[in-house]
Amino acid sequence: MKKIYFTVLVLAAFISSCNKNETIPNGDTPIEVSVKVVDALCSNVILEIQDESFKKYGDANFEFKGSVYTGAVLINQAQCLPASILNNIYDNEKVRVNNIFKVKISNKPINSSCDKGTCAATFEKLPSKVFYLQ
Repeated sequence: MKKIYFTVLVLAAFISSCNKNETIPNGDTPIEVSVKVVDALCSNVILEIQDESFKKYGDANFEFKGSVYTGAVLINQAQCLPASILNNIYDNEKVRVNNIFKVKISNKPINSSCDKGTCAATFEKLPSKVFYLQ
């Protein structure tokens, strides 16, 4: 009886640890992940996914400014993000490098009619995985 109880307990723990709501990378449904700010410049933001189960959606072994990141992603249209997200990336126009926060990412652009000016500056090297924050 103890073996059966233990087996059921282990099985329940295993099943509850699965993420059943995962839908990215090819859909429009966003997923919530923890990310760390690597750097930002104009409308480009480089983030590193912190959740181990979601790192697979970013670039593995992305080298940037002497460091290697696993799960690196590029965020476009940063100028169109709401203040609640921008405050996690910038502090009075200074990039909050290494700041970790939760956000929803998806393949769907935030707002296709965003027109808050443009900046042509970009990084020399960018992750190949591009997502949008929601």
